[in-house]
Amino acid sequence: MSEVHYAGFWRRWVALFIDQILIQIVSSILLTIALWTNGTGRSEVSGETLQLLGGLAFIAVAFPYFVVCHQQWGRTPGKRFLGVQVVHATTLGPITWGQSIARTFGQVLSWALLLVGYLMAAFDPKKRSLHDRLAGTVCIRTPS
Repeated sequence: MSEVHYAGFWRRWVALFIDQILIQIVSSILLTIALWTNGTGRSEVSGETLQLLGGLAFIAVAFPYFVVCHQQWGRTPGKRFLGVQVVHATTLGPITWGQSIARTFGQVLSWALLLVGYLMAAFDPKKRSLHDRLAGTVCIRTPS
């Protein structure tokens, strides 16, 4: 078996940044369409309400985005661009639906802990973050 190259903190962080931009674009479009079909313009909604609706739209897009991309392809568009793949920590094979869901919920926990869950990858020998540990996954470098 060939040597495994784990994807490091910065490579993964940039991939996440790319994914968040894509999610933000899609969720903003969906929110605009929802407001428009309801006969409401963005200027007619208070800033606090718009912020809350924007956050909910982001979550509504982000959760299935991460769950489906990681389970079906082992990577999101951001990870693909940076040559990163999420695999089972033991077998290095594809992850299950359960692992993908657990990993996505774990990402929420990693954020809630003031990003400490993400920072764990910078100091772990296998570059595993909190959500990788919770889901039994690891991120490896692959050709993009």
